[in-house]
Amino acid sequence: MANAAGLVETKVIRKRLMGNGFLPELEGIKKRLRCNNRTLLDLNDDCLLEVFKYLNQIDLCHVQNVCTRFVPLAERAFASIVRKKHDWSKSDMEGSASNIRLLFYKFGHLFSSFRIYENIDVDIVERLTHVQSLILVRLNIGWKMASVVCKAKHLKILDLVDCKFVSEDKGNTSLVTSKCIQKKDSSLIRLIFQQKVPPIRIFRKFLQCNQELRCLGIPIDIPQNYICHILKHAQRLSELVLFTNDSDNGSLIYELVRNLKSPKLLALNGVVNLITIAPFLEGIKQTTADISLLILTDFIIDLETVTIISEMKNLQHIVINGRITCAGTEIVTLVASLPLLNNFTISFKSCSTGYQTQNGSTSMLKYIVKAGRELDFLKLFFVRDIHINKNDYAELVDVFQKNSRKARLSIGIEGCKLSTSFDVPMCVHRADLKIDYERSKRCTCTN
Repeated sequence: MANAAGLVETKVIRKRLMGNGFLPELEGIKKRLRCNNRTLLDLNDDCLLEVFKYLNQIDLCHVQNVCTRFVPLAERAFASIVRKKHDWSKSDMEGSASNIRLLFYKFGHLFSSFRIYENIDVDIVERLTHVQSLILVRLNIGWKMASVVCKAKHLKILDLVDCKFVSEDKGNTSLVTSKCIQKKDSSLIRLIFQQKVPPIRIFRKFLQCNQELRCLGIPIDIPQNYICHILKHAQRLSELVLFTNDSDNGSLIYELVRNLKSPKLLALNGVVNLITIAPFLEGIKQTTADISLLILTDFIIDLETVTIISEMKNLQHIVINGRITCAGTEIVTLVASLPLLNNFTISFKSCSTGYQTQNGSTSMLKYIVKAGRELDFLKLFFVRDIHINKNDYAELVDVFQKNSRKARLSIGIEGCKLSTSFDVPMCVHRADLKIDYERSKRCTCTN
């Protein structure tokens, strides 16, 4: 029976290979084997591995059923598929629901990063035994799912995006706190609760069992009792990610930032309907002066906001991804006012959202290079109407050499498809000043 099953599996593999355009190579192998009275099983492992790389995900599952020798070879072939894509999700799996379940059972241990949308069976998550980064989106998490997630030995990053913690049959809320989170030596270093936090008992357990936690993400209106547990159990935090919502209750965050020992990174994430971040940023500025990395996402960046940022003198790294309503001269002033700034990324959003915001220009780029005396990396996203020719590049080189104390500066430009041009051959790029550009794939401009 085993030989019959293996013969069937071999025929299926042969058909798949023929359908994938591998027929000439396969026929050549068959002829050489036939002359020597040998079979496909007589090929060495390297040859078989190259053959298996032509198969799809489901076929590799069937290959493992042919014989025990094929099991590690099929696994190596699937591992090469996994390495080509860093962030996997269930939608990347091929086939029906039963075939997807088979994929997890066969190769789930090979994934190091996985993103799960909507609901998924607990036994599938159990198969991700070596996952290091896990993102759960809009899941209803009961105590069984929480138990599986928290027992993952290699998990370092856990993001819960708009998830709900629900009690299951017979009111098993107590099981969530008593059974699911018992691992004392957790390797978790990043824990994100976006939009919603779990019940206080679960939240406390997460913090107690992850004493090495370095990054925590929470909604901006988190209650006082949650703040107390953060200050008690997560004093090693160096990165704080805050998610805004329709609530104005963000004053408790100032207490959290003030009492943390070493907050170095502060990331603020806005809502879909863009709002100004200036009032909250003013409170943060008065609370602490230790923040060196600031990330602003989906906010209106007006003159008031830029002025407040320019007063945070310890900033070394800034990422601004929002709707810029101030003039380009204010952006240059911001760069000039921060003496330690070495990494600056800004997205103008004019191409991606249709907002007619301040466009970038070659002169603005030149002024930023002149103002950022410690700047070694500059990235511009969604910038319109910027045209760099050989003369512009020569001027940038001259400005950089005369005004910069840095030995090297890298500039990246992701521009509008219609209004961005770059007329500097790569061969003229200098070692001390390099400009890379591309037309944004997300640009929606039509005129």
